[in-house]
Amino acid sequence: MSAEKKALVGAHQRMTGLILEMSLSSLGYSVERVADLPQMLEKCREQDYDLYFMDINLGIPDAPTVEPAQQVHQTLYARGLETRLHAFSGNEDTVCLAQEQGLNVYLSPLTVELIKKIVAGEE
Repeated sequence: MSAEKKALVGAHQRMTGLILEMSLSSLGYSVERVADLPQMLEKCREQDYDLYFMDINLGIPDAPTVEPAQQVHQTLYARGLETRLHAFSGNEDTVCLAQEQGLNVYLSPLTVELIKKIVAGEE
């Protein structure tokens, strides 16, 4: 029997987190959701997940910053994890800024088809 696949989702908008949770659950993932950066960082330090999704600016929704995603990426990197962080934002300027800084980022809303591609490693 294979090990359960786990995903961590950090979203400050409840509906976004719920959509991601339902989509990932339908693809066989056990999903944990958090709503702020301290919770996201704590989970990243304590547990391993197969997938990590988060709002680029988790915890500061109106700020055009990528610092929260950078902090999570650095936390995963410091632990030596190969798992990629998949960040998202509904703000096109923030997405462009994140891409310029080398983050793996998507423009919201995330579609079920895009989530399937990410899970399959096609994105």
